[in-house]
Amino acid sequence: MSSHMLRTLVFAGIAVVCVAGAVLTNTVTRGKPLDDTALVGQEFFPDLEGADVTALQVATYDEDSADVNLFKVEFSDGLWRIPSHHDYPADGEELLAKTAASVVGLTRGAFAGKTEADQRRTSTLDPLDESITGTEGRGDRITLFRGNTPVVDLIVGERTDDKAGDVYYVREAGDPKIYRTRMSELKVSTKFADWIESDLLQLDRNKLVEMTIDRYHIDEQQGAIIGEEVTELKKNDENKWELVGLDAETEELKTSAVTAMTSALDDMKIVGVRPKPSGLVKLLTSEDGRVSLSDIEIIQMRNSMSRAGFVIAQQQIYSNEGEFRAGTNEGVVYQLRFGEVFTGSDVEIEVGSSAEPDAEETDAESADEGADETQNDAESQDDSESSDDGSAKRSRYLLVMAQFDESLLGDAPQPPVKPEPPGEEPEPEAGEDEPAESDTPANDDSSNPDAGEKPAEESSENEDAQQEENAEPESGDEPAATEDDESENDPPAEETPEAEEKPEADSSDGDAPSDDAGDDPEDAAEDAAEKPAEEPVDPQEAYKEALAAYEDDLAKYEADKAAFDEKVKQGREQVAELNRRFAAWYYVISAELFDDLHVARADLVEAKEPAEGEEGAAETEGDETGDATPEPDAEDDTKSEADADESADDPQPASEDQPADEDKAADESTSEAEKNAEDGGDPKSEADSPSEADDTAE
Repeated sequence: MSSHMLRTLVFAGIAVVCVAGAVLTNTVTRGKPLDDTALVGQEFFPDLEGADVTALQVATYDEDSADVNLFKVEFSDGLWRIPSHHDYPADGEELLAKTAASVVGLTRGAFAGKTEADQRRTSTLDPLDESITGTEGRGDRITLFRGNTPVVDLIVGERTDDKAGDVYYVREAGDPKIYRTRMSELKVSTKFADWIESDLLQLDRNKLVEMTIDRYHIDEQQGAIIGEEVTELKKNDENKWELVGLDAETEELKTSAVTAMTSALDDMKIVGVRPKPSGLVKLLTSEDGRVSLSDIEIIQMRNSMSRAGFVIAQQQIYSNEGEFRAGTNEGVVYQLRFGEVFTGSDVEIEVGSSAEPDAEETDAESADEGADETQNDAESQDDSESSDDGSAKRSRYLLVMAQFDESLLGDAPQPPVKPEPPGEEPEPEAGEDEPAESDTPANDDSSNPDAGEKPAEESSENEDAQQEENAEPESGDEPAATEDDESENDPPAEETPEAEEKPEADSSDGDAPSDDAGDDPEDAAEDAAEKPAEEPVDPQEAYKEALAAYEDDLAKYEADKAAFDEKVKQGREQVAELNRRFAAWYYVISAELFDDLHVARADLVEAKEPAEGEEGAAETEGDETGDATPEPDAEDDTKSEADADESADDPQPASEDQPADEDKAADESTSEAEKNAEDGGDPKSEADSPSEADDTAE
């Protein structure tokens, strides 16, 4: 055997020995296969901490409808949005952070099974697995994404009966093994209202100063706007609500109804959204309300608004069931318009039904508008009937806008008036140093040359008038009743003691002459002598003081004006921000919220109950009033007898015949005047001339 052959055999033997040793070593050192409990105590996702999560998806299964409800939130274009709900902005950043944080460090507990039967028992079947039959036993699948890659994919089942609480059956998607896992911090909701801004209006009830309920409605059959009533509520200076037009004697404001309204506004929650068509968004976001829309955009806008219960008429938006306006002391006025009512399940309320047409419907689809409206009416009626069994809920469309009203901020500061500098006083002209007319006593008649003649004239006129009154009427001529005669014919009961004492009270007035009137100038002179003379005020000094006060007022005005302008600026900015949020969406509110806001005046008032003791006082006052019949005094009896004697001496015509006699006398006087005018004489009767009256008096 050659050395070459021998070497080859040695190498072959060594190789066999090595292989045998390796097999033996593997057999000796190999452990037992891992059992189902091997991963107990380990984290589900050890590498999740610090992961950049960009999306969250939650899939749930509705056993009643056998439908999968998919809720997804994702971070897109710098905003969290809800693709499953028309890309509505999500405002659940805090909730999303809690969801991601609750998964970090999630640890497997005790093993609970791995068969399909175990999954059905623990409700950990995959809700997205279409191959599974039956409606029971499906869990909630929670998925977190980094981009398009899932970093967390869990199926959460029902809660265990663990006494420690917050322990659920959980398994990882794609892995059949189920573990009992503590999830105290994991709280994931698929309700739309939980993931959006909870305070839609961002309104503070304490800042409300006025509310208006306009309960008009649209008559779709007649195509008319029917007004019902407008109710206004305003806060008074004491920061209390008052109802405009309230009858304070018989009515009082029902504070519970007002509190319900303010609470509904302060915590307004929506239950669904619908996107507005692009044409309507352009119209609402334009500064002057003037936009250029295509024919298709106009048709889309009209059909969309009609379905939601709104219409544009007279360059304004009107709604099916009126509107509600609320103003704050920040100048913001919220305008809520109530549209069409509809019924549906939770998902249909949140996003609409699959049969509901898109906001951006085409021109061809709008041709069947009449048929669609008829079908929608029938479906709405069917939904209303089915709502009685609790499977559907009533909701209503809501259109929200904001306006700025500067008057709600209060009165704007007004600038102070700057004082004028004193000018040079002109020198007094000749005659100006003479005593003024006011220095002459009022009862001094020497300065008036006509003063001595006027009393004579007045005396003559008074004597003539007295003589005419005392003159007996000629036969056939009845004197016209004067005011004095009428007052004498009045019943004595109307002549009260206050009326008789009135001249005495009037005589005490400063305007009436008195016996002491001549002493007033002397008293005034004595008072002036006792009072020290005031030093003359320097006009320049007075101007300087007024100017200093003006400068202080001006500084305060400028500070107040700056603060007021800042309020105006903030109010306008707030309105602009609100309208940016409101412009793109129809909102959906519950029927209960609508009832809290769409309140009639009769529901805001109640009968005012009389205060304690007030009713008894009113009865006592009524009894006293009924018994208080004044008895005639002796003076009244004497006066009545004197009036009766005068009436007997001076006969008066009957009140019923007097108008006819007056007309007859007037006709005769007119005829005589016309006759005298034709003869060229004085149209007056001779008995009326002053000379004739004087001769008669003599």
